[in-house]
Amino acid sequence: PSPKTFHEWRKEVKQLWYQLRLLQPLNRVVLEKIASDAKTLGELLGLDHDFAFLLARLEEERSDSALQSEHAALQKLIRKRSRKLQRNATELGRRFYAEPPKAFAKRISIFIKDWKSKKKKRRPAKK
Repeated sequence: PSPKTFHEWRKEVKQLWYQLRLLQPLNRVVLEKIASDAKTLGELLGLDHDFAFLLARLEEERSDSALQSEHAALQKLIRKRSRKLQRNATELGRRFYAEPPKAFAKRISIFIKDWKSKKKKRRPAKK
């Protein structure tokens, strides 16, 4: 996948993370863990984006011939680190998105029903 693809994925993950944070009161134990995984995934993708940006700037840069070997070594390190970040993000993403979307939506709707039920039980009786 291209750096742009990973960046678009990051934006989607961040949006989901914000939504999960809003939903946490429905089931703190489960949704805090899912939100934490989304945050971690977003951070991995964000670091990869930062490296892609840096690499693009370095590739545009015409360095002094005396610094070319250092320049090339830095680019090599950035590419290596970026590949590792992408592998880690892909692995976490597979686990994170393992649940089919419809099953995830159903689980969230169950959390909402449970939350509403508990809320009704906590209300004092009307006189």
